[in-house]
Amino acid sequence: MTEPLLDVRDLRVSLRRSGREVSVVDGVSLAIAPGEFVGLVGESGCGKSMTAFGLVNLFPTPAAHLAGGTVTFHGGRRLDGLPPAAMRRIRGAEIGMVFQDPNTYLDPLLPIGHQIAEALREHDFAGDVDARVLELLTLMEIPDPALAVRRFPHELSGGQRQRALIAAALAMNPKLLIADEPTTALDVTIQAAILDLLRRLRRQLGIGVLLITHDLGVIAETCDRVYVMYAGRIVESNTTASLFATPRHPYSQGLIKATLRPDRREALFSIPGQVPSPDSPPAGCRFHPRCPIAIAKCMGQSPELVSYDSGSVACHRAHDPAARTTWSASAA
Repeated sequence: MTEPLLDVRDLRVSLRRSGREVSVVDGVSLAIAPGEFVGLVGESGCGKSMTAFGLVNLFPTPAAHLAGGTVTFHGGRRLDGLPPAAMRRIRGAEIGMVFQDPNTYLDPLLPIGHQIAEALREHDFAGDVDARVLELLTLMEIPDPALAVRRFPHELSGGQRQRALIAAALAMNPKLLIADEPTTALDVTIQAAILDLLRRLRRQLGIGVLLITHDLGVIAETCDRVYVMYAGRIVESNTTASLFATPRHPYSQGLIKATLRPDRREALFSIPGQVPSPDSPPAGCRFHPRCPIAIAKCMGQSPELVSYDSGSVACHRAHDPAARTTWSASAA
């Protein structure tokens, strides 16, 4: 078996709120093989982005921090607990990150080429920086790269800005790319082009990719495997093909049923209720208040993540054939 490029065990992320610790990522385990395209999917508020920030210990607020677990990267190196200076050498050089809105992460006062060059200089790129910037913009299929290097972010389209952000993330040929909702702010046509670009880059560069999204349709188009996350925990994982063919968790079934499809004629489905606040998660299975097949055991006992065939699931009724007819029949 190939050694994982990234191996995450029991990752926990907490927020300090009003003098107490609130768990936003609660025991997440996942793995990515070299060159593998893996999806992490769930509704907003499930802890997907905080999981990504926890992997590289880069949080958007000082209130967030790693509370436990291990993160092992290429060559058996532990990233959890790594000193900040050592972690900075890995971020950007060996692990690239692409975020949802390029306008948030691109400086409006600096040309695109200058910002990509900064990523190279920060990590002591040994070659010709200007030539590498042009190479990256060409790789991203941005028209007229020699002109684009001098353009400011507002002079590029939304898709071109996102491509420039991907170029900066890939500047040092990282082994892993973490893409956190990279297409959410884009229209459908540009979204498809960016996803196609990510697939091509995975094949061309041989990098591992962790794609974080709320859209299972995006997962279906791109990923080899998928982890389904709900309320800070992984509730199901499998190959993408197997998950779509036979989802075991009611939440996975609901997400699939809610996915837009061109051949669908009925009204778009929406899972009733909402993701619970991490301040006060329900006892037992965290999905039980929204679940159509919940039983008394679900309300008092948290299900363990149990392996089966090519996947794993955390549901007390996952292996009950009668329980898989509520949503899965119409979701298929």
